[in-house]
Amino acid sequence: MIQGVGYSGVMPLVVVLIGDSFSKEVETAAQGMKIFTDRIAELFLPPLAALLAAVAWQMPFLLYGLAIPLAIGVLRWLPEPKMNRHSQALPYLKEVLAIASQLRCLVIFSMSSLRFFLEYAFFTYLPIFSLYSLGITVTKGSFLFTIYAAAAMVTASQMRSMVMRWERMTLVIVSFFMQGLCLLVIPVTRGFWGLGVLLVFFGLANGVISPIQKSLLTQSAPGELRGGVVSADRVLQTVSKTVSPPIAGLILTLSNVEAVFIALGVITLIWVFGALVLQMRGRLAVRTQNV
Repeated sequence: MIQGVGYSGVMPLVVVLIGDSFSKEVETAAQGMKIFTDRIAELFLPPLAALLAAVAWQMPFLLYGLAIPLAIGVLRWLPEPKMNRHSQALPYLKEVLAIASQLRCLVIFSMSSLRFFLEYAFFTYLPIFSLYSLGITVTKGSFLFTIYAAAAMVTASQMRSMVMRWERMTLVIVSFFMQGLCLLVIPVTRGFWGLGVLLVFFGLANGVISPIQKSLLTQSAPGELRGGVVSADRVLQTVSKTVSPPIAGLILTLSNVEAVFIALGVITLIWVFGALVLQMRGRLAVRTQNV
């Protein structure tokens, strides 16, 4: 419970602090580097924990101790952004709600909610599909997530050059379109390498969606309201993570595992169509200036 309280404070504020420290394309690139380092941790920390567990089962918990010197470093060297402070909670919440209810902001919220909805359902039932439908061993299948994470690192590390060439909202729409197609193709995929290729494209799209969504979110709110808007996004993410596996499980119960991926692909393409229509009509233009 205590860890959860700390996590709920740290994760939104990391995104907020990046938004406070940079602007425009540079801020998007910084969010991309955050995703890049996240994926590095996902690649190396689990094997490191396994090695420590081979020594003693308590040893992996020592890794949590890395947070202590990091906290001291943040306290010592990370400057506090200067901005107007709200002395009362209710007016602050009203201003956050006013921004969060804008159509553009709602679409940005939906990006992260859809991303986590897809990922949690996808990676919950991908092992079942790979093992029972394709006959891929557990050992071999464990590399699929590595392929996905490595692909996400490639695009996340190239954010600045990408947003200099293309509009950010367009990049997200195209990336979700790519993920939707991958999900629809998975049921007819055969073999480890075929699935691996789809995981490459799925990961490349994730490496675009995640940092751009964070950048669009932080730049849609003034500095003094940014923390509240990002926290609201985190709440919606948590709801999405919670409902995703049960909904996919219900589809599996009524049909088969292939139907899960088809349903996820259809949901994604419906979102792509809706976002594309709104963008073409100019409904997603920036209305709140970044402060």
